Amino acid sequence: MTMKKNDDDLDEVFDDSSVFAHFDNYSFRDTSVNLKNADNLLNVSTLSCDEEIKGYDKLAGKTWIYPTNYPIRDYQFNIINAALTKNTLVSLPTGLGKTFIAAVVMFNIYRWYPSGKIIFMAPTRPLVAQQIEACYNIIAMPRKDTIEMTGHMTVSIRKTHWTTKRVIFATPQVIYNDIKSGICQGDTIRCLVFDEAHRAKGNYAYCQIISTLTEMGHRIYRVLALSATPGSKVEDVINVVKNLHISHLELRNENCIDVVSYSHARKINTVIVQLGPELTYLRQKYVEILDGYARRLKQYNILPQNVGNLTKGRIVMLYKEFQSKERGARHPQHNYIMKDFTLLIVLYHGLELLVKHGSRVFLNFFDEHPEKSWIQSDDKLMAFLERLRDDLGVDPLQLDRSVLPDGTIPEIPKNLAFGHPKFYKLKEIMLEHFNNAKQKGQETKAIVFCEYRESVNLVHCLLLQCRPLIVPQMFVGQGASGIDGKTVTSQKQQLRVMRGFRSGACNTLVCTCVAEEGLDVGAVDLILCFDISTRSPVRLVQR
Repeated sequence: MTMKKNDDDLDEVFDDSSVFAHFDNYSFRDTSVNLKNADNLLNVSTLSCDEEIKGYDKLAGKTWIYPTNYPIRDYQFNIINAALTKNTLVSLPTGLGKTFIAAVVMFNIYRWYPSGKIIFMAPTRPLVAQQIEACYNIIAMPRKDTIEMTGHMTVSIRKTHWTTKRVIFATPQVIYNDIKSGICQGDTIRCLVFDEAHRAKGNYAYCQIISTLTEMGHRIYRVLALSATPGSKVEDVINVVKNLHISHLELRNENCIDVVSYSHARKINTVIVQLGPELTYLRQKYVEILDGYARRLKQYNILPQNVGNLTKGRIVMLYKEFQSKERGARHPQHNYIMKDFTLLIVLYHGLELLVKHGSRVFLNFFDEHPEKSWIQSDDKLMAFLERLRDDLGVDPLQLDRSVLPDGTIPEIPKNLAFGHPKFYKLKEIMLEHFNNAKQKGQETKAIVFCEYRESVNLVHCLLLQCRPLIVPQMFVGQGASGIDGKTVTSQKQQLRVMRGFRSGACNTLVCTCVAEEGLDVGAVDLILCFDISTRSPVRLVQR
């Protein structure tokens, strides 16, 4: 569908003083107009406010193309309409077509500037690979002009691609490095798309790209920023707006009138799992050990008497308060107090692991730090850890879960101790979900989100006990960490896992936060947040 230009203005300005009062120097307009009203179409020739810009095709610029091989959704049409003429931050709930919007904007700017560069960036290589395929499927972007650029390519190869290709998909660090080195000529860039734009804070590569182009005097390009969650606070959104030179916001939530009919219905349940007698007893004994390390700090009234009610966060706050007070006069026991604080922060992290993640993760935390001599010299702590090790028995992380030549994974013993009641509650919920689907003759899929890789491994091991009903796969970031040493993941492995999940080769994904940002996992019936991340409200929304 080809749209002709018209000079009419957009609809009236959003009236939301709680958010937009912070943006005095920006213009925000509501583009929720009726598709049938052709008079509301934008003057697309004002892409860069100058029709004489080098490389601009005046004939192509008289129209913009909207694909009709997809159902026309008013909100997508209106957002694209605005994004073609303004640097726009688009905030849409997951699954409502941000990639579609990006593909259409990119294609039209590709048409308007036959020699210009169009750049799409995403934080991870699997996400980049996914988006390039999605853009191919959405609109006829010529493959001969398109390339996925990676840091593994040599400089000479990338230089050739910058000369011969026009549509580049890459991680932001690759783009930043090539702009900085001059391989990418900044004056040829006509469109920058930032996926997961909430990352545009501090020194992240998104920010460095914009600031570097500005320093070089390159300002003639369109910016499209995409995010389901631009920030948990107004200040976070302001930072993204400033760092990416945004002049227009398109914000939608699932209750917006033009979006609600496309939103997926969902039911949210909160499951509270009690610690149980075993963990409660372990916590009590461990706090008694902590009390010995806190004695000197309590003696000087730096810590409260009841250390059982303290948390790692509270210890850190008290540590900072002590440092602040010491600016006037140094405490006579300064060195001892600082050492006690350091040890307590580590020990209270252990307490946090014990309560939130269980005795297995707690034990592995201490086993992974044998270099800390003070642990070895504490007889009470060593005896406590040794008794716990005996009680837990075989560590699930030490079991061989590698794929055999026939494609299977060895059987997992049923009598393993995972160290927290919530593991068994997870298993109960998952079995109930998959059994219900089986009884109805339906196929179903689930995702389990964990905060730590170690939890991913433990949950994976737990669900392997439920085969063939539940077929789990792990999905974690590239690299390795943890005592098991089995979490090394390459990009090819990540892509293989995602393909297997979408195709149905596995029906459960056990993953860390790497799966939260924009990855297309297809239809999912159950999402289980195994660890509630209080540090990042954005993370919860992404999940």
